[in-house]
Amino acid sequence: MDKKKLYPIICIAAVIIFFIWGWIEGTFAHSWIIFFGVPLGMLIIKALDKGDKDEKK
Repeated sequence: MDKKKLYPIICIAAVIIFFIWGWIEGTFAHSWIIFFGVPLGMLIIKALDKGDKDEKK
């Protein structure tokens, strides 16, 4: 999938997860943690993609 589409989809999913997590838990006290996981996931995706490009050369 193209990165121009993947990163916004991940960000939108994080916001949706934030609200669902807060709704299920009954408070948003812990649901903000998802916003630490999203950039970490994006960095992992970027690192894995960079590794694939190095192998193709």
